Amino acid sequence: MELNLREIIENPGAVMKFQTALSEDRIKNHSIISFLEAPTAVGEIKNSAGALKLDASMRATMLCSCDRCGISYEKEQQLDVSFPLVIKSETQADDSEAFVISGEVLDVSDVLETAFILESESKYLCREDCKGVCPGCGEDLNEGSCKCQKQRDPRLAVLEQLLDTQEQ
Repeated sequence: MELNLREIIENPGAVMKFQTALSEDRIKNHSIISFLEAPTAVGEIKNSAGALKLDASMRATMLCSCDRCGISYEKEQQLDVSFPLVIKSETQADDSEAFVISGEVLDVSDVLETAFILESESKYLCREDCKGVCPGCGEDLNEGSCKCQKQRDPRLAVLEQLLDTQEQ
């Protein structure tokens, strides 16, 4: 969704409200199986004494795959973002907190999809204390312990031989 910011750039105190859908294909990652509701964003761009600021709230309901145990679970993600918008000029210093736009048109969907990706979790877990699966037998450790023998570290095999001789 492209917004023409000309009206609010020239009028301090002006506000431009927006509501847009976010691209499921763009914000989907390896842990998101599907979206149960279309991801949306609602917000506004405000001119405060000549400085533009974007405030938005993004919401997505997803079916995800746990990165530790692999089960599917539903997750609702609500992200609030707020950052300044700066119109690109050649004499301007870089501001890492600001989003630089060239011209008077802003593709707000692109900006918010990028923010959604950057603000999303790096690991999707079905629950905070998920134990995952046993690497030996594949048993879900959230449902109980597995039947595997605890594997000993081969680097300590020589020390184990010392323990065996002391017990005899």
